[in-house]
Amino acid sequence: MVSMSLTLVAVACNVSTVDPGGADPGNVPPPGGLAGDTPRPEGCTAPTEGLTVIMTDYNSSNVGLASFDLTAKVGSFLSSGSAPPGLGLALSGDVVAPSQRPASGRIVLIDRLGKNVITWASARDCAVLGQLAVGTGFDSNPYDYLEVDERRAFVSRFGRNPKPGAQPFDGGDDLLVIDTQSFAVLRSIGLPAFGGIPARPGSLVRAGNYALVSLQRLSEGFNVAQDGAIVGVDISTEAVAFTVDLPGLENCDGLAVSPSGKRAAGACQGLYDVNADAWDVAKSAVAVLDLSTTPPTVARRLQLPAALGAAVQQGVAFATEDTLLVKAHSAGATLERLVSVDLNTGAPVELHRATARFVFGDVRCGGGACYFADAENNVVRRWAITGTGLATSQGGEAVTIETAVGLPTRRLGLY
Repeated sequence: MVSMSLTLVAVACNVSTVDPGGADPGNVPPPGGLAGDTPRPEGCTAPTEGLTVIMTDYNSSNVGLASFDLTAKVGSFLSSGSAPPGLGLALSGDVVAPSQRPASGRIVLIDRLGKNVITWASARDCAVLGQLAVGTGFDSNPYDYLEVDERRAFVSRFGRNPKPGAQPFDGGDDLLVIDTQSFAVLRSIGLPAFGGIPARPGSLVRAGNYALVSLQRLSEGFNVAQDGAIVGVDISTEAVAFTVDLPGLENCDGLAVSPSGKRAAGACQGLYDVNADAWDVAKSAVAVLDLSTTPPTVARRLQLPAALGAAVQQGVAFATEDTLLVKAHSAGATLERLVSVDLNTGAPVELHRATARFVFGDVRCGGGACYFADAENNVVRRWAITGTGLATSQGGEAVTIETAVGLPTRRLGLY
């Protein structure tokens, strides 16, 4: 595989850099720490668990950290910036965090199109632990990351190599199996493509003994789609165990699993028509899966476009077993909205409305609350989870994570 060096500049913590060529991270204290372990490095004030907050203008990125109550924060934990001589690449403007909280407690960054690098860091030690190039000779566009045990993680690669065979694991449109201790690529898991359309694997979440991966099934030009699907990969055998088709729905992604693990949900936004400047609402809905059977079944389709007058955006989050957070696209004079949906009634309740287009970021739930990246106002919005759902005050609690760099807040993760 192609070796790459990546430099990450720590703005607020004494973060070291490492080469992604597979060096062992050594005796790194477990993320979060243990009673009686070594003290934290001097000057390391990052919350040991909480939110990864990625701010970007799509040219450069700044990564901040915040506690779950948003009271403790480090505005710039890692960032794009000038690199020391001899170390080549900085963070790009297309950096995301995993859909599901890594079991290791590590901070994980996925540097997508053009960089194709996974980075691991420790909030407890304010240090970069390791980096791994996952391009394997082409622009693989890594999409998501899921830890499946203490040494293995799956990485979905959205890109497909038109001329594979030059080096190992260079086909793309797959899941890479990587070693999260030695930072190395182990294997590749092929995914089903249909009718000449790439599988386009997207988000990854764990459901029992399976990794669920959404297949967006989009053409090379992104103007043709097949019905979306969700594939289950057996974590033990690393083989595709089942496929759940989503007939009539297109461009599906953004999976989430309910607190009990009995449900999953994903949003299908349909294709975007450039000429009409609109999303195809006829192919848009939220699919809710029953995970109590193998393979899972589609228990319900939430036809929210009919209620909201707009296609839903990819990316949902479970606040409770019966409460789902969903984002809606702009449509005509109505701009983007974040709503909570009662899965028993299907009724949406508006939580926030934008006053501009293309300003909604990620939504995540964990640590007793739900969080939303609001790029328009450059804040993280927080709604506490109550016994019956959300504290549904309009707008929630809005907190600015960083002011000096001032990039828009767009991506969220849990660590």
